[in-house]
Amino acid sequence: MRMQRVQKMFSGTGSVFWVTAALSAALIVWGLFFTGNFTAVVTVTFELMIANLSWFYMVVTSLFLGFCIWLAFSRYGKIRLGKDDERPEFGWFSWVAMLFQAGMGLAVVFWGGAEPVTHYADPPFGEAQANTTGAAQLAMQYSFFHWGLHAWGVFAVTGLAVAYFSFRKDAQGVISPIFYPILGERVNGPIGKAIDILAIFVTLVGIAVSLGLGGFRSAPDSSRHWASPTYSACS
Repeated sequence: MRMQRVQKMFSGTGSVFWVTAALSAALIVWGLFFTGNFTAVVTVTFELMIANLSWFYMVVTSLFLGFCIWLAFSRYGKIRLGKDDERPEFGWFSWVAMLFQAGMGLAVVFWGGAEPVTHYADPPFGEAQANTTGAAQLAMQYSFFHWGLHAWGVFAVTGLAVAYFSFRKDAQGVISPIFYPILGERVNGPIGKAIDILAIFVTLVGIAVSLGLGGFRSAPDSSRHWASPTYSACS
């Protein structure tokens, strides 16, 4: 009976799950057994992205925040994320509590205090001299950018898009349906599956990094790593 339930569960699992699982397993194996090569490749890739795409990241997050502000005060801000006759399942206080827990959780509890201190002691990218007024100002700027309105703008745009198509258009709760206005029926084919695979994979990697950094930096003997350039850039 138990075997039948397991078979039934896996029989309904699609290619998105299996491809994502395979990619995740390959990444884990690469990191565990070929650590040196993994570290070198990730470091080079990260440095190239920072050197060439930092401006794009800043522009996009600012546009997301601006879009959220415009949306809130426009007529589109009154659109219900559900059917017209439906009402919220949770109250405002419960919703805000879940929002902070799901959106920040461990990160804001630990890095909310640790990040500005870390940047003060070791300013990212050598933009200021350590332990100076300039370093303190820079540390707060980075911290406000990472934990302030810009971060919530990114969360809001993604969450609103998924919620709109899931609860109002009865689409699956994945990323690909939000591209329907652009791709049309192609979101139901290989292109849509590729979008979902990429979205799930990068989400898993992001969560792993957040949990890993939080646990590693909290370790008693990890203080010597607090000022690492890698963290200063990644945070």
